[in-house]
Amino acid sequence: MGTKPKGICTDQCRAIGKAVELVFIGVPHRFFLWHLLQNASKNLGSNANWKDIDCLIRTAVHDMMDQEKFDEAWCIIMDKYGLREAESEGMNRFFKTQVNLRCGLVTFVKRYEHALKNKAAHEADNNLKTREKPLKFNKTILAEYVFQKLYTNAMFAEVKKECESFLHTNVTKNYALGSTVFYIAVERFPTVIWRKRFKTYDVICDKRKGEFCCSCKLFEFRGILCRHIIRAMSTEDMEFIPEKYILERWKKDVRSYENIKVSYYDPEESAMAMKAKDLAQRHNYLSTLAMHNDVTFALYNEATDKIRLTLEDVAGTRKTGERGDELQPW
Repeated sequence: MGTKPKGICTDQCRAIGKAVELVFIGVPHRFFLWHLLQNASKNLGSNANWKDIDCLIRTAVHDMMDQEKFDEAWCIIMDKYGLREAESEGMNRFFKTQVNLRCGLVTFVKRYEHALKNKAAHEADNNLKTREKPLKFNKTILAEYVFQKLYTNAMFAEVKKECESFLHTNVTKNYALGSTVFYIAVERFPTVIWRKRFKTYDVICDKRKGEFCCSCKLFEFRGILCRHIIRAMSTEDMEFIPEKYILERWKKDVRSYENIKVSYYDPEESAMAMKAKDLAQRHNYLSTLAMHNDVTFALYNEATDKIRLTLEDVAGTRKTGERGDELQPW
């Protein structure tokens, strides 16, 4: 009692930070490491050198216990990748180029629609390039085989970088607890990073449930499977990627908003919308026939179950239940 705390975590709340300065004079308000790394990923994730930057930031934060050494390492990172004057590449910056506080309501609506039109056109161009110029992939690596078919070129390139790091990563089975297997992943750095050549991570694998977790938390931060989990999947001889690790936002063929009619865009011009319309017509007709009697209903269920398995095999994904060994109901 009566002793000032050494620091207070404010959860990035400015109001709490100001109160701490007034009430606890001389006591610094701190941030959680999770928030720092999350902000770094959000603001620098689009940087072409993000993987290297992320590795160096984590090394500096975890390994530099001396303040002077940390400041020196931090300055090296900022100067090496030119981050001192870097601006955010998020949606906030995107709309700032189109609108400002002085815009009237009518002007704002027009500029807003114009901005969305440009963004939609840019995404359509990227989708076209993805289909016409797909990146090469290694068929012997499950992650490359699956994500090359599902993800855009930009996101598949990120997955491919993780797969290429197999040469520097090795996983060893530590112990097993029921269906859960615990691995130790050892990553060897191609170049010495502050006198370190190796880094170890903990990988937890439950093949029956289709669940994987790695202490590097790359999937939680960026939505991409890390090299350690991919390596563990290869060791476990996985035949498909669990659906929970295939994110909709990275897919090249899932653009549900293309079916939404807006002032600047006619969905009839979209190839995806035309395909969706054709599929809807087929499903409506077949469902009408299936409801004729019990025999036609059973035939419809049997046929759709077969085509579902075939399509999932081609796509390299499988929608399973909680146990991982049975199909999830429609």
